[in-house]
Amino acid sequence: MTLPSNHILPPSSFFHIGVMVVFMYYMAAFSLLGFLSVNDIAKGWMSDIKDSLNIEIPSFDPENKTVFQRKIIEENAVKIRNYLARDPLVTSVDITQVNSIKTQLEELDIPAPTFINITLNENRAVNSEQRLLNNIKNLVPSIIIHQQEEWEVDIRHIAFVFQTIFCGLALSIVIITSIVLSAVIRTQLKASDETVKLVHLMGTQVKTIAALFKSSVSRAVTWGILLGGTIAATSLTGLLEFLNLTEKLNEFYFYLGAIAFVIIFLCRGVTHLTVISSLKGMP
Repeated sequence: MTLPSNHILPPSSFFHIGVMVVFMYYMAAFSLLGFLSVNDIAKGWMSDIKDSLNIEIPSFDPENKTVFQRKIIEENAVKIRNYLARDPLVTSVDITQVNSIKTQLEELDIPAPTFINITLNENRAVNSEQRLLNNIKNLVPSIIIHQQEEWEVDIRHIAFVFQTIFCGLALSIVIITSIVLSAVIRTQLKASDETVKLVHLMGTQVKTIAALFKSSVSRAVTWGILLGGTIAATSLTGLLEFLNLTEKLNEFYFYLGAIAFVIIFLCRGVTHLTVISSLKGMP
């Protein structure tokens, strides 16, 4: 037996389901943008750390519990800078003092430590920076070398936290979509209870009724995805360009299409399970 789907699921229901999908699809696309952005930023930081060294000329000797004179710190900084200027491995040197630390230490009449950031040639040989560190250590034994591994661990942790947040947002979208869609289907089943019972008594199987619902919901989901995708592609593409992530456009569009496929599959699956479970008591 064939039966038009709008006899069971009125056309007015299509609008509510479609609007929900527009909103959920846009939120999923926003989560994807956040995930890609965090991943790109973390890669950039890792690349910068890979080609840099961080050295501290301390103002205090913890072993002897003595404070270095300001003049000695400045002389050590000049020694290191002059040496680095002659080394072909080095492309730039930045010598700084953190203002907040400097102010607090000056109140205690202690000179602030000097931090030296060294940018290395990216085409250098593997582990060639170790020679540079050894020579600097021989030149100024009191220096403190901040290992790259420590920074890498921190960056990975920060990236993992933010990526987990965006993944959690995407998972929440999936859960909310499933709950709302299931509630809409159950509401329509109750509203069309007499019609459903009648067509079932006339020989229509529960699986056929579920298929009618899936067909109706699929149409609503499809136009919701088309509208939501258009809005997402228009607004978020501009945001990608603003964030200098134009090289991620193809990847963004690919995953945007994958999200659309997942939403369609999810909505059809939820619809089928909801109808089957709601009508399982029928003879």
